[in-house]
Amino acid sequence: MKELFMTFKKRPVEQIRAKKVAIAFLLEEYQRIVELARVRDLTVTEYIRRAALGRKADVTYENQIILELREVLEVIRLLHKMIRETGSPPPEAAMRLVFDHVIDAMLRIEK
Repeated sequence: MKELFMTFKKRPVEQIRAKKVAIAFLLEEYQRIVELARVRDLTVTEYIRRAALGRKADVTYENQIILELREVLEVIRLLHKMIRETGSPPPEAAMRLVFDHVIDAMLRIEK
């Protein structure tokens, strides 16, 4: 039974994260960092750490596709809600918005 608890070892003191740094970003910069972390399935902290230390922070193709398709789904859900609330089909401009969003998502996936 004692062996079970021995599998967890304390980190050496030099490996414990003891320093915190406050960084001020412009809103646009922070939003971009959040998006870059999100497509990499990382926390903002981990993304910044990797970027600052020159470590890899690859985007998996599958994550990017899923995130792009989620955006498309949200637009479709908004249109569906509008149809339910008004009882009439969405205007032509709203439909164009959906198609444009889908095309933009596909173009981002291609890159």
